[in-house]
Amino acid sequence: MEESKLEAYYYPMLVSAVSGRPNTAEELVARWKFFKSLPQIFRDILMSQEVPLAVKYISEQYTLGEARTTELSRIIRGVFFGELTKEQLSQAVAQRLGIQEQRAAQEIAKLIDTRILSITPKPEEPDLSGLNQLSISEAIRRYKGVGEQLVSANPLKLRIFPSPVKPSIKNWIADYQDNLGVQKHEMMERGNYLFHSENTKRLTAGERQKLGIVLKSLDDNSPVLVNPELQEIVFPRMEGGAQMETPVSQGPAQSQGGVRFSSSQTLPAERGAAPQRPSLGNRPGGGMV
Repeated sequence: MEESKLEAYYYPMLVSAVSGRPNTAEELVARWKFFKSLPQIFRDILMSQEVPLAVKYISEQYTLGEARTTELSRIIRGVFFGELTKEQLSQAVAQRLGIQEQRAAQEIAKLIDTRILSITPKPEEPDLSGLNQLSISEAIRRYKGVGEQLVSANPLKLRIFPSPVKPSIKNWIADYQDNLGVQKHEMMERGNYLFHSENTKRLTAGERQKLGIVLKSLDDNSPVLVNPELQEIVFPRMEGGAQMETPVSQGPAQSQGGVRFSSSQTLPAERGAAPQRPSLGNRPGGGMV
């Protein structure tokens, strides 16, 4: 059945917190906030179209009807949210769905386990249409916005400027070349910079991954994906593998964290540029609506 034909009560994330009344705004905010704290694989499963189809299948097999199917979705959400364990499923199904026959309750619990809890999310293929593959040097030459794109959150300290500068691609390249020289560098040198230089010490894992992609392209001329319309590099997302993310670039003279960045600078890298599955027993603790 098409996704548009499925009722909301087949979706564990959409059913209300309490039977017999709709979601309140506060409950919705709290639920989605907690959802974002879950491991990526749990989020992928809960958002998978396989889940409502499986709920529908179970509902039809045992003639549950709307009210009990809604409660079934609550039970499933409870497992992912840490309110129930797999071992408690059979008892929860019997009590909350009013299933008096023990065998039927066990069968439903098994279906939840095999058809929902055991889902292996299929990574979505990134849409690469309209993207260009260029080395970072070529991308900066063609698209001015690429050099201005932010890689990290904290401002940088460059010896050639008296005040902190924004953590843009061109400023990171300037810091890299200031530390190691403008010549090409091997992986070991690059890795040492990524983990031990003054500006890289506060990077998150995701920020360090992005910077590593930029610097590898600078040294090896390896291609990066560029969105020519946005004039930005499209970086792979750390979680979810194939999914992509495009950080939002900031214009000149932006402030961040109470520090006002220096305005756009012309640096060596751009001179001459033309403007152009975790275990379900190891989830975050505590229940949540």
